[in-house]
Amino acid sequence: MTNQIISLSAYPEGFHDEADELTADMFASDIPLQHSHDYYCDEDLGLYVGVWDTDTMDETPGPYGMEEFMVVLEGQAQIKNNKTGNIETIKAGEGFVIPKGYDCQWQQQGYLKKFYVILDNDTLAPGNSEVDSVALFKTSQTNKVFINEQNTFKAGICNSTEYIKANNEHRFIYVLSGSLTVKSSSHKEQTFTASESIFIKNNEHLDCNISDDFKAYFCNVVV
Repeated sequence: MTNQIISLSAYPEGFHDEADELTADMFASDIPLQHSHDYYCDEDLGLYVGVWDTDTMDETPGPYGMEEFMVVLEGQAQIKNNKTGNIETIKAGEGFVIPKGYDCQWQQQGYLKKFYVILDNDTLAPGNSEVDSVALFKTSQTNKVFINEQNTFKAGICNSTEYIKANNEHRFIYVLSGSLTVKSSSHKEQTFTASESIFIKNNEHLDCNISDDFKAYFCNVVV
């Protein structure tokens, strides 16, 4: 049986051994140096969960081609609204969603590393009709949620087990404070604390316990 609960590290072994293959049409700047590592990949579903880094770059502007939730681990990102010119800055420790269809440009100054959850599926997530900004989540917030128009991609910040116990959904959790203890029929009890991340596959039924001070970023994909 493949692992149904996957622990994610920001420093996977061999992460910088091989750079991503990139092409000039992807950028309005020089081609940057980037690396990525998928902890989970389902090409049929278009679901990818992992860690990624980049140096300075400007992506080619245009509508964003996927639903993507990210947690910034190092550095900061700047996302420009191509219609208004407004630039939003996302700092280390913050989470955010770039909704599919958002007409934007990623403008990166300096190094950045992130965790990502990508849903690239035109059937489950064909796009969002009215998007004028990223969905930004900060550690000072509680129970803020982004849900796409098809109700297939949910992300945000929470202090309960509501989204963790959604057994028919793929679940990514990044613990911000407190602790999360999970146990299932296929996994022994595991406890995760601040700055630790896990990915739980759908149909993995969990017993969950959280501490009183628990808070986490999450991203759920409904299939």
